[in-house]
Amino acid sequence: MAANSKEKQREYDRTWRTRHPDKVREASLNRKHARDMAPEELLAHRSKRAVYSRDYYSHHKREICALTRAWKLRHAESVKMANKLYWERTRESVQAKRLSLRMDALGYYSHGTMECACCGNRFLSFLTIDHIDNNGAEHRRQIKAAGGSGLYGWLKRANYPAGFQVLCWNCNCSKAYSKDHVCEHKRKSCHTTEKNLYELSLNN
Repeated sequence: MAANSKEKQREYDRTWRTRHPDKVREASLNRKHARDMAPEELLAHRSKRAVYSRDYYSHHKREICALTRAWKLRHAESVKMANKLYWERTRESVQAKRLSLRMDALGYYSHGTMECACCGNRFLSFLTIDHIDNNGAEHRRQIKAAGGSGLYGWLKRANYPAGFQVLCWNCNCSKAYSKDHVCEHKRKSCHTTEKNLYELSLNN
């Protein structure tokens, strides 16, 4: 299937070049002109082209997205195969990057202790980032990130702003679902017992 898709692409390219000789000639001249440019001139040219591309996209976003969706529907099998091959090629590096972003965020907001700020849980697989002001849903909508790697990446780009802490999933959910946004560990009736049980489990 992949070989057939490549052959179809080559056939399409040949047909396109035959139908648009002027554009092919113009592209060739542009490449030659770029090779002859001084480094500073080439950098300025690329910056200008980038500005033009962003401006064009912003004014034609709806049409471009519609054409892209239509193309993907017409070539669903090719798109599926390309996505599968891309993931197989990049899976290890993507997973390593995601893990690095997560560890950096947890390390920063736990001040290097890598433990839950509420109960002291140190199991890394249980730890997550909590919005101290309980505005996680609103914040994720603002930065257009569902959470996880999207949030960790945003935190790094924003130079790890204040307003976040490390909690385990139990404490995070308990804080989120209680009416006063207070984890059950903070209530006197169970705080000592729960924390002591956790410390005992570590010692054993």
